[in-house]
Order: sequence, then structure tokens, then C-alpha cells
Amino acid sequence: MGGSLAGLLKSLPRYATCQHVFTVNGKPVGKRGWIRDDFEQALKDAGITKFRFRDSRRTFGTQQALMGTNLKVIAELMGHKSTRMTEPYVQIARSTKKDALDKLGERLAGPQAPQTATDKVKGKTQIMS
Repeated sequence: MGGSLAGLLKSLPRYATCQHVFTVNGKPVGKRGWIRDDFEQALKDAGITKFRFRDSRRTFGTQQALMGTNLKVIAELMGHKSTRMTEPYVQIARSTKKDALDKLGERLAGPQAPQTATDKVKGKTQIMS
């Protein structure tokens, strides 16, 4: 775990007798413990509708992908056995796909690629320097 995240987690208060970060009365929280209840209450208080607890997993996966994290690594971080399980969570924005294609075009064109413009008078494409 990286320095920033590790530092954040270490700064959270904990019970001296429990090694877990999230606890209830010094005992680890179960899978469907108070976190879900508090999450749902926070959504209600904020007036947020149509948001599910698992949407945060999708956000995590998508943000990791946007940062350039390898799909296999994202799968491991999410506890998935294969990348096929991770793919539905990782939604890439269309602009990211366009950026990837633009970068490919720049690489294929080389460092000194000429720009083209359409000559409206003759209806032909001319190379401009």
C-alpha cells in the first residue's frame, strides 16, 4: 500500500486491542455491518438517490483505469480472480478512448507530421507546412 493511503488509514482512530481499521466496540465490522447503514443514511441526508453501495466499487475501478493502472492490478485490488470479473466495473470515458486514438495517430504520423487543410477553391487537400 502506498504512502499517502497508508498514512491516511494509520491516522484513523482505532481500538488498541484490535488491528482492524473499521471496528465496532473493538471488534471487526462484518460484511453488512454499520458501514452500509451509515452509507445509506449519508446518502439520504445528502439527498442522493439512485446510488448503490457497489457504485463505489465501479468508481474505484474506473478511477484506477483512468490513472493508467493495469487491468490485472485493478482486478487484484478489487479481489477478483480474473479480469473478466473486473471489466464491468471499469468504465472508460469516451474522451479517454479518443485521447488514446489521438496518441496512436501522433505516434504513427511521426514527430514532424504535416498538417492538412482542404483548399475550398479547388476542392483538393493540400499539405501545409
